This record gives sequence, C-alpha cells and structure tokens, in this order.
Amino acid sequence: MGSTVREALQYQGRLLATEILAEETLSLLQETGLDYGALVQIAQDGEGRIISVETNAGELGRLKSRLEQNIAQALEEQRRHSYSLPLGTLLGSEWLAGRGPDIPFRLVPVGSLSTTVESRFHSAGINQTSHQIVLGLTLELSAMVPLRREPVTVHTDFVAAETIIVGEIPQYYTNITVPQGELAGTLREQGMDPWDLS
Repeated sequence: MGSTVREALQYQGRLLATEILAEETLSLLQETGLDYGALVQIAQDGEGRIISVETNAGELGRLKSRLEQNIAQALEEQRRHSYSLPLGTLLGSEWLAGRGPDIPFRLVPVGSLSTTVESRFHSAGINQTSHQIVLGLTLELSAMVPLRREPVTVHTDFVAAETIIVGEIPQYYTNITVPQGELAGTLREQGMDPWDLS
C-alpha cells in the first residue's frame, strides 16, 4: 500500500499544481496584454538587417514578480481546500479503483516558487529563426493525507512571447545528401577540396 499511496498522491499533486501554474500564468499574460514587442527590442542597421535582439529586463522582471505573487496567492487559497481520493484508488486495486469512501488530502506549499526567464532560438527554415521568451516555473509542494505526507516537485515551461525573425535570403543554398561519413569522399570525386568550401 505504501508505494501505491505515494504514487497516487504525487500524481494528483502534480496534476493540481500544474493546473494552478497554467491558470495563473495564462491569466496574467492575458491581463497584462504583453506581447513580443513589449518584451523584446530588435535593432536593425540602415539596410534593415537585424543586428541585435535584446530582452526588456525591466518588463520581464515585473512580469516575473507579479507571476510569483499571483501563484503564491493561489496556493494560499488552495491550502484551505481539501481534495479527495477514493480509498480503492489509494489501495491500487484494479477492482476497487475509483470506489470506496473518499479520503481527504491537501496540497501545502513547502518551498518558494522558482521562476526563470530564458530566450530560446530555433531554426524555422532558411534564414528564419524562431525566438521565444520562455518562463520556467518550479514549485515544491506536499500532498498530505492523514498520517502521510508526500513531496511533489512540479516544473513546467510557458512561452510568454514568440516571433519569427527573417534574415536575408542566401544567394546559394546547397543540400548534399550522402551517407554519414562519406561527404569528404563525395567532394573529392567531384574535384573539390573538402577542406576548402569557400
């Protein structure tokens, strides 16, 4: 019964904690109306070419601070609520799953919420780059039933803003398809020096 209770509590705890994180994050992003332009500044040269991408540290700091406050408040409200799991589910029996008297359990924050902000760049095609501002949230809780407490750690990422950055179209594009490790030999057969691709 011990490992089954642990798994059931951890699963329900992660489910509820992830739901809280998602609701509070999405709610705040909608409330503030922050978009990519408010969080990131793109600098261009005289010909319109992108020369730098800078995040707005002040705006991201305010977003992070408000998010942490909102989630802390939501968790404090959740502390007053009691959830329940059927005894059959806690026992891990296939026959009794979802049956039996409800056993109350609570979620209690045991550590502070950790929030990180990260810039991620991904290739999105020829001369196209996807830039994302990602909020990483890590939360430590305890899921408790009478006489039992289980630690629960939840980590989730949310994309706060995203855009596609388009650069110049290259004059040449080469797609060489040869088996791995045979590129140098293929270039030599074509009369090319594999170390001089200028």
